[in-house]
Amino acid sequence: MSNFTDGYRKEFEREADGFLFLLNKEDAKLLLKSYKKSKQEEYVRLASIAAVFDFRKIFIRICAKAERGLKEFIKCFDCLNGNFDLLNGWVEEFIEKVNDEKLQSLMREFWEERKSVIDKENFGANKLFSFYS
Repeated sequence: MSNFTDGYRKEFEREADGFLFLLNKEDAKLLLKSYKKSKQEEYVRLASIAAVFDFRKIFIRICAKAERGLKEFIKCFDCLNGNFDLLNGWVEEFIEKVNDEKLQSLMREFWEERKSVIDKENFGANKLFSFYS
């Protein structure tokens, strides 16, 4: 196997361990079971949260789960266009469900910093990765 593949796999495993540690039981089940089209909005929610907290490979993996219905899945991200409050609600609820109070506090601080640079009036799904540019 190539060094690139080995490096990618190690980085994905690191991200997966970290993201799974943060998930509550319901979200972990959703992420680990096979893709269900009826749960598209839940996958979009998890993918958006992964993007906010810089779990890029997890974001890609969630998108890959939707492989056959990827166009519809990507279209489902339109619910975020002009709706920063929806993303904020998802992130706040996610943070609240993290079991460790210190980790919750760090995540909340991280999210507050991220929110401070978001143009909330013109928010859209295309802005999910704008934190990193």
